[in-house]
Amino acid sequence: SHTAPVKIYGLALEETGSTIAAYGRYTVNTTVDNFLTTKTSSLYNSANPASTTPVQETETFVYTAPSSSNTYRVLKETAKTNSNGATYTTKFKYAKEYSTTGTGDDMDKAIDNFKNNNNNVLVESAQYRTDGAGEKTMGASLNTFKAFTIGGYIPVSKYLPYESYQFINQAGVTNFNFSDITDCVFSKSANYVHTPTRIENYHVNGLPRVITDNSRIPKTIISSDDRNLQT
Repeated sequence: SHTAPVKIYGLALEETGSTIAAYGRYTVNTTVDNFLTTKTSSLYNSANPASTTPVQETETFVYTAPSSSNTYRVLKETAKTNSNGATYTTKFKYAKEYSTTGTGDDMDKAIDNFKNNNNNVLVESAQYRTDGAGEKTMGASLNTFKAFTIGGYIPVSKYLPYESYQFINQAGVTNFNFSDITDCVFSKSANYVHTPTRIENYHVNGLPRVITDNSRIPKTIISSDDRNLQT
């Protein structure tokens, strides 16, 4: 266990002239595993300033375990219990939690690329409420990715965000499942809104250029260095 970063030292060189160079040592912090695991809040009633008895609210944080395939630990779950006894939980799913081959559909290829490049991006999150009636999913969000060609004189193909799905249900649902990849095909919950927010096109510099959403009206984003705008 580490209570302080493991430091790696390097030497940086910078030429300041044809015959002169400056150099200096720099430090890179490489390993820290101090995580916030519990947070307690005291909530006072603003409608009753004379009250000196706050409501205690405790939130817990759970992280992925360290392993050779998932070096960087990421937030996996948060849980908060309110004064009414209900527990509100948020769960997260990352790229390295999917089984991929890199030969399937767009999401299989994108997530496989992320995994191979140690880019453990957040793909999906969901919010739950647990009380006397059991656990229900109150909402969720999902990001999908696909290959886009960006760049100016030397175009490159990069996997970038494509569609963003949302759903909110105040009553809660019991039939929600996290997205998955089976036999190289990505699948998601039917609870999501069918018309997502979609990035149709990117600037050569990698910024979104044309976006459509539930209104189905394309929105064009013009950047100062966009020389070849297409709508």
